[in-house]
Amino acid sequence: MKVLVYLIRHGETTWNCEKRLQGQLDSPLTEKGIRQSRTLAGRLSEVKFDAVYSSDLERAKHTAQMITAQSHHASIHYDNRIRERHFGNFQGLTWEEIMAAYPDEAARELAGNPLNQVPGGESKHQVLARATAFFNDIALWHKGQKVLVVSHGGVINVWTKHVLRVPLEIPRRFSLHNTAINTFEFADGQWWVITLGEGSPEGNH
Repeated sequence: MKVLVYLIRHGETTWNCEKRLQGQLDSPLTEKGIRQSRTLAGRLSEVKFDAVYSSDLERAKHTAQMITAQSHHASIHYDNRIRERHFGNFQGLTWEEIMAAYPDEAARELAGNPLNQVPGGESKHQVLARATAFFNDIALWHKGQKVLVVSHGGVINVWTKHVLRVPLEIPRRFSLHNTAINTFEFADGQWWVITLGEGSPEGNH
């Protein structure tokens, strides 16, 4: 039986605006991020979700709570497997600050190797491994159902590439707008991309 997943990136945050790597630290949603989340809630208010999952980081939780507040969706389950990538020593810094403080480590990360593990953090490959475990569970637990998942740009990036069979080291050619709707379907034993980047033209790439 098919499973349909609506995969959403959280609303815009203060550090998104400042171009700081958030990783598994948090900064609050901006007024724009709150507006984005409420607008999305209105768009999804007529969709009946059988289950709702969110990253346990505050920006995703806040977004998920605003979406479910406007409807009769299922209660939210928080799962740390769909957290943003842990950026270790880079967290909370801009790329200019990272390159000044950690020039060698920054160069290795920017080279694009998905196995590169940032100091004190994790690699893109590790993010994909935990995201894959999560989505495999969704396929198993929610056969014939519609599921809402609120997560982060890093997770959406690696998961979309995985489903499209695009190597992680290839730069993405799709947008990761805040609160845009990305839909995935599990059918015939595999995941399929249905739509990418619906709505939220105000968001970030």
